[in-house]
Amino acid sequence: MNDRLLSRPFVQLLIVQASFGYAFSTFSLLPKYLALVLGLASSEIGAVMGALGITAVCFVPLVGFAVDHLGRRGFLLTGATLIGVSSIGFMFATGSGAYLYALRLVQGAGFASFFVAGLTLAADLAPASRISQALGLFGVTNLIMNAIAPTVTEILASRYGWQPAFGVAAVLAVVAFALIFGLTIPESPTPSSPRTPYLALARRDTILRPSIAIGLTAVTFSALFVFHQPYALENGLENVSGFFIAYAIGAGIARIAFGDLADRRGHLRVARIAAVPYALGSLILLDIDLVRLALAGFTIGLSHGFLYPALNALVIAGSDRSERGAVMGIFLGAFNVGFAAGPPILGLVAERAGYPATFAVSAAFAGLAFLLLLWTSSPVPAPAHTAQALPREPQTSELQDSTCSKAGEVHS
Repeated sequence: MNDRLLSRPFVQLLIVQASFGYAFSTFSLLPKYLALVLGLASSEIGAVMGALGITAVCFVPLVGFAVDHLGRRGFLLTGATLIGVSSIGFMFATGSGAYLYALRLVQGAGFASFFVAGLTLAADLAPASRISQALGLFGVTNLIMNAIAPTVTEILASRYGWQPAFGVAAVLAVVAFALIFGLTIPESPTPSSPRTPYLALARRDTILRPSIAIGLTAVTFSALFVFHQPYALENGLENVSGFFIAYAIGAGIARIAFGDLADRRGHLRVARIAAVPYALGSLILLDIDLVRLALAGFTIGLSHGFLYPALNALVIAGSDRSERGAVMGIFLGAFNVGFAAGPPILGLVAERAGYPATFAVSAAFAGLAFLLLLWTSSPVPAPAHTAQALPREPQTSELQDSTCSKAGEVHS
């Protein structure tokens, strides 16, 4: 069996993901903009940042179901379009209010559309024995942009203002939109048995527990990504891009140097171990300076780099390939529930008890995820499917010639 991962279609997908990832990751620096330029309080920053998760929570299940029925390309295009439109919208933001929330809601819909379709496509294009590694590489491409985009955005904003910085994000979203037409996309399979109802699928034990675990850790994740910025500014630290750089380095080590570890050693085993430094990353910020900021970023990057793809592969393992879009929707939806709920709740904690209390509370959520994973069992793998055995979806671009049908295997 051919188990090469870096095929031409998969590399093309990573390039699209990088372009989209830059546009989306630009807004990892949004809390600094909201605090420094618009003067929002911690609770309002949390509410604005959490608004993205609200539409993602509502939209992800719909996308997950529709991706299985309608294919992947249309939702990739929708995601790139919405992120591009919202990037332009932020160029004209002047204060707090409904306008900011509306833009974040649009970004949430764009995130849900692109990531559910993109993760499902990554699993489609990967050999069955390397799905966790494939999902990790798809994710790490975005995580690298988590370092590059905020760093470049911080430089652009300091020299030219925030409007040009948001404009660059819009341009990269347009680039991603154009590149999507050139992707090679396998045709969605016909289910071998009647489709499982969505709620019944979500209640399946091998999907439910890992999904709850990723939702709990998403609260910790949101605390670190949202509140380290106003916390740093409160303590006189104006440059926060070191957190994102360290985060990307940690995630890169997990997903590039050890990307096949979960496939070799067991998805559940790796996920359990990775949940421990997830809590540690939050506890590091009980006090803050530049070293602690970078150390927290590295720790959460390393742990998230192992945890997310391991749990994602775990929920896929017990599912039929025709259910992948729905399963991805459930899993990503669970993450977004945590990401949406975390900032508003923890923002109130920050206002009343201070940021150290916020990070202490967020660490407890990762601890709960660890305990849940101890009581989770590994699923019996579904029959293996590989992308090479599947017919391709008809291409909409004349750039796809007959050589694409050979899958164009190359190494990066």
